[in-house]
This record gives sequence, structure tokens and C-alpha cells, in this order.
Amino acid sequence: MFISGGGPYTGITGIFSAYSSSMLQLTRPGASGINQLFAPLVMPPDHGCLATGSYYYNYGSGPQAAFVVSDLCAFDVRGPLTALFTPMNANFLASYVRNDSSGIPSYESVSFTPDPPSDASTWYVVLYDFQTGQWDLLTSAGGNRPRTEGGSYFASSYLMGPCPVLPLIAASHLALFSAAGGYEPVGPTMKATTSRVLSPPGFADVVDNCFLADMTGPPSYNFTVPTPNSTWTVMPH
Repeated sequence: MFISGGGPYTGITGIFSAYSSSMLQLTRPGASGINQLFAPLVMPPDHGCLATGSYYYNYGSGPQAAFVVSDLCAFDVRGPLTALFTPMNANFLASYVRNDSSGIPSYESVSFTPDPPSDASTWYVVLYDFQTGQWDLLTSAGGNRPRTEGGSYFASSYLMGPCPVLPLIAASHLALFSAAGGYEPVGPTMKATTSRVLSPPGFADVVDNCFLADMTGPPSYNFTVPTPNSTWTVMPH
């Protein structure tokens, strides 16, 4: 889901699927390499620094799952710096993950700044803690990303071989935050910006072949947008 820049928006929120490593196991069919999936990946528009997401990976020692925050305003030679990397273990799931109205285990996050974006801005990531009934601050970072687009993405990097079998991946109730106007649901046309669906989905218009039919048969994954453009799902075909 691509969100154009513009308007007074200074954050993004939503409800996002989250699974333990035992519930989403990325197999590793090759002898070497990494299987990884960043989904849902969420980026605030309008110079937002902190992208958040559920990250599933297998470096060869078995499947792992983590909640990751990337600082898009700080880079090294490998790309954006990691502002937070926390395993989605039993403690994380107990505090932040509950089944949503569709029965999908999910967390609720907000990535935002309360101020007009500038080089002096501080961006925050908070998660709702179901045990305490409070919003927990997980990390923060300062800066002002040059680019203005944002969105919510399914970003994968798989080894050659069959597409991994996934549970339902979902992002729902996507909304943009502005200090003056509160939250506005993401839609094709909003008060001060627009959004569009990337179909087949991918990150930065890079297509995941698991959504395409080929000589072996139909697509492995099915992409749907139940509520344009605030909810999307990916499920096995």
C-alpha cells in the first residue's frame, strides 16, 4: 500500500499480524543463504524516520521472529540502521499481541512525531500493552527523512525454491496521524493525500514472484484489499 506524501500527517498507525517462530516457519531449501520476510512493514509518510514491522527469518539455525524498527534517517553502508530489534517471544506476545476481530494474532503500533517534521523532530514508536492497558514507548530517533512517501508493505527475500507456506498476513485499520486532526483512515483519496495499491504487492514496486502464476501452477499467495486502502491481507492460494 503506497501512500503519497503531502498534508499535515506526521505518523501512521494500524493493527498488524504477528506470529511466533513456531507459528510462521520460513523453511530454508538451499544449502546457504537467508530466507526472510518483513510483513507487514509500515513506513510513516512525510519525512517519517521510524519504519516498523514483523520480521521473520532463517539464517540457517532455524526460523526466528522479531519486531523490528528501522531508522530511515540514519544509514551505514548496509542501509538504514536498526533502532530496535526485539524477539517476538512469549513475553512479547503476552504483552502486545492479541487476536483481532478476525482472529488474527496482531499488535497495534503508532510511529509518529507530535511536531511538524524538521531536522529537529523526534519520532517515536509505541505499542499497546494489553496487560497494562497502556501505550509503551519502545524507541525514538531524531531527524527528517528526505523522502515523503510512506505505506504498508509485504517485503520478502526468499531463496530459490518453493514459496514458503504462510499463515494469514494482515495490516488493518491503517490510519494517518496529524497533531491537529487526530487519525484519518487510509483511503484512495484522503483530505490531503492519496494512496494506491501495489498489485501484485511488493516493496518500492518490486514484485514478489510468489504472487504470480507460472509453469508450475497458480500463484502461491493471494493478495486482497477488503477495505480500500486501510486493510490488506496475504494468504495461501
